[in-house]
Amino acid sequence: MFLDKIKEAKMKLYLIRHGQRGFFHEYDTLLPEGIWQSRQLGKFFKNRKIDVVYCSPQGRAKETLKYIRPFLRKNVQVHISKQVKQQNAPEELSKELVKKLKLVNETDEQTTKRGLRFIKLLEKEHPNKNILVVTHKMFIKHLVLALFNKKSKRESASIIEFGVIKGKPRNLKMAKQPFKVKNKTLCRGAFLKAEKKLKGNKKAIEKVKRKALEIAKKGGSREDIAQAYLDTPKLVILRGKNAAGKTTAFRTLMKRKEMKNWIFVDATAIKQKLGKGKGKVKMHVDIKRVLETGKNIMTEETSIKTVKKYIKDFKGYETKVFQFHINLKTAIKREALRRKIKGMPPRGAEWVKEMHKYHEERVDKDATHIKVDKLTKKQIVDFILKRLKD
Repeated sequence: MFLDKIKEAKMKLYLIRHGQRGFFHEYDTLLPEGIWQSRQLGKFFKNRKIDVVYCSPQGRAKETLKYIRPFLRKNVQVHISKQVKQQNAPEELSKELVKKLKLVNETDEQTTKRGLRFIKLLEKEHPNKNILVVTHKMFIKHLVLALFNKKSKRESASIIEFGVIKGKPRNLKMAKQPFKVKNKTLCRGAFLKAEKKLKGNKKAIEKVKRKALEIAKKGGSREDIAQAYLDTPKLVILRGKNAAGKTTAFRTLMKRKEMKNWIFVDATAIKQKLGKGKGKVKMHVDIKRVLETGKNIMTEETSIKTVKKYIKDFKGYETKVFQFHINLKTAIKREALRRKIKGMPPRGAEWVKEMHKYHEERVDKDATHIKVDKLTKKQIVDFILKRLKD
């Protein structure tokens, strides 16, 4: 049974390694998953009598305690103590940063002696008490090695339990994390996927990190955190050859329930109302306004290159382009039929050929390409919706 009771122990200790931390300049704060882990620790200790808490003064340890504390008894004693601080600065920190932050490193011997002094202090100050210690992996490693001559597992948010009777350690329980997860890399994998999609855009990456952090602080699950990383707002453009069905697909998507929270900038309607020149400016002004809201946007009859001329900062948006392709003969027939229905004279095959050549010279190589000749309107729309979920 996980962490069995130590009946004969007069003093019982639970050593916890802080939740999963960030890296480099974020080394002393918890990642969103670390916050989730800390809450799970709190739930584990909810029905266990904890009399005293000792916590490292490092930020990541105090933050771990912050999310455990609501599950403990209101009158529990809490001590922030250098006795259980980290041994060394994290390995990824540069020497310059370590010096700037005034972080002091210890030898293994120094950390071991500090740990043993801490145990003597606890026996003196808190005999017969259940004590929770929020600390660091190297402190746990050297203390367990000194007391039991055993190597300990020290995963983030893991617990090690033992008792002390008259100065002698007893009944070591080498515990793992008090929760089970199916996919240990779920959150990390989702973040890396988001980072790849955002193509190194630092502002955009910081935005999704903040969103995931907010979800974690509100008590979201690991799945919620992972989804927060992946739910980057999208700017979607439908573009391509004349008579390929872009506008039809665009207006069909406007009516689909899956797109109810999207903002649609109808380039065709704007240009028909204001003319090509003024309409082009107006549609990009509208796109810029929507970008500031952080909502998903869909538009047509433009390109990423053109959007960048009008809008320099995409404010963390993932861009996705659907490039429509159609056979020239089919396009000529569609164009003639469309003009006839509108009661307008045909533009002719040469005009269609010229426009097709124009679009072929400006194909977006990074776009998702759709060959529409053998697809129904519904199949085209369903294909776009499926790709938006990927």
